Amino acid sequence: MTDSPEQAVPATSALFNELVRLPLQVASELAARRDNRLNLHADMPCMLALMFTVENLAEQARDHRGDVPIPEEQLNDAANASCLMVLQRAGLEGEALGACLGALHAALDQMVRHGVLGPQAAHCHDAWPLMLGGDTTAAARAVQRAVHESVHAIDEWEQLQASTVQ
Repeated sequence: MTDSPEQAVPATSALFNELVRLPLQVASELAARRDNRLNLHADMPCMLALMFTVENLAEQARDHRGDVPIPEEQLNDAANASCLMVLQRAGLEGEALGACLGALHAALDQMVRHGVLGPQAAHCHDAWPLMLGGDTTAAARAVQRAVHESVHAIDEWEQLQASTVQ
């Protein structure tokens, strides 16, 4: 291993890409395995887990950037950008795209307000220093825990809500 500055501290854009790429990959793979769904956009719990995880990684990046200056605008837009990529790939455009993004934000707010999502952010706290240090394997495991636990918590909450309505 060399001691070049490029390897010691990942480039800003590469680090930002990891902040979005890791949760997107995990959420996509999980959505593909659930109920034979083929597309992430069709799996609301996975989309919410994606948004929640990216938001929490961006929060960690804001608070603990190290020597890597990631522009505040990128961090503020990271969760939206990840969801927009999924929704655009699914063919949504214009008003439908905005409506879906608005619905995701409303649902995420509800999940946080009800305490369904929150504890899973600890895995993002674990992942960020690993990402800064370039340990993408360990960071990916932490991100995977965040996404999987978020989806599990949302599924349990939805089942509980369905059982109380019946």
